[in-house]
Amino acid sequence: MIEKEQHKLEVLKRRQEREIQQMLQYENTRKQLLEKQQKKIEVLEARAAELQNQKVEHEKAWAASQRERELQKLAEEQERDREAARIAEEHYKREREMQRKEAEEAKERKKQAYAREMERREEVEEARRETDRILAEQEAEVQARKAAMEARDKERLERMAKEAQERAAANAEKKKKAGERIKAALDMNTKIL
Repeated sequence: MIEKEQHKLEVLKRRQEREIQQMLQYENTRKQLLEKQQKKIEVLEARAAELQNQKVEHEKAWAASQRERELQKLAEEQERDREAARIAEEHYKREREMQRKEAEEAKERKKQAYAREMERREEVEEARRETDRILAEQEAEVQARKAAMEARDKERLERMAKEAQERAAANAEKKKKAGERIKAALDMNTKIL
């Protein structure tokens, strides 16, 4: 009876030992699984952290690149603005220079036009004076010719009058002499009779 009880106890003991061994093995296996799972989680977390860091770095790099592009774009815009301002300034200066030259040329043209007008007026005045001089000379020449003609006419008329008087005196003398001859002839004829 005692042996039977001892056998039962031995069986129970071995079963308990097996159960304990199984439990220990299970716990060990579970522990290994948990450790493995923990390591996997840690790897995943590390990978996630690395990916996050990479994402953050990428985002920082993208933001820096974007900032660089924005700064470059701003610099280009400022350069374009400066270039546009420089071109506008040069255009303004050229316009001012053209306006100044046009004003000077207009002033010079006006001055030359005034000089030409004065010259033309002087030429007109000179032509008028020359015309007046020529007309005066012609008038003087006409008057001189008229005076000479009148003098010649007067001289001719005086000569003709003198010649007429001389002819009249000669005719009177001839008539007188003829009368005297007739009278002398009549007197001689009377004496003869």
